[in-house]
Amino acid sequence: EKVAWRSLFKTRQAWAYMVCKILTDPVWWFYLIWLPDYFKKEQHLDLKGSMLPLVVLYSIVTVISIFAGWLVKRLAESGHDIVKVRKVSMLIFALCSLPIFFVRGLGMWEAVFLIAFAASAHQAWSASIYATVSDTFPKKAVASVSGLGGFAGSLGGMVFPVVAGMVLDANPTGGYAILFSFCAFAYVVAFAIHH
Repeated sequence: EKVAWRSLFKTRQAWAYMVCKILTDPVWWFYLIWLPDYFKKEQHLDLKGSMLPLVVLYSIVTVISIFAGWLVKRLAESGHDIVKVRKVSMLIFALCSLPIFFVRGLGMWEAVFLIAFAASAHQAWSASIYATVSDTFPKKAVASVSGLGGFAGSLGGMVFPVVAGMVLDANPTGGYAILFSFCAFAYVVAFAIHH
């Protein structure tokens, strides 16, 4: 039996999922879109001369996020309560995003590793938040709720880069501090809402 979308809008779980997606998906798009500009302006990296820092950063993200997802899966399969596994892992990933607040003022390689750590936490968070949908909804509603969350995350992903550009235009010297502050605390706020 098909689940009507209007019935999903009446559930707290669907709203929690959508709010989490609209808060945290934009952070990933910020990392994808604005990091080259950050490294050029803040770290004085000539991207035409070397892309090595970005290659290293995204390679680290790939490895750590896969490992984190594997670890959560192992915990879930080992008989632990799935809700507790998801909540604890999401809290850990949210806390792992907080150090990105301190990225300004670091040297280039320190910034690479700190951003890679935070971006890995985002990917692990994202995998965990996706899984909560199948934990809290019947099979016949999972695709619809996932679609609503994807829509919400896409809205945030479209708006945030524009807002980021406006913030950087209005505050060329401190704009990245504002943006990285959002990136640091978005997950903690999202976790609290989801919880």
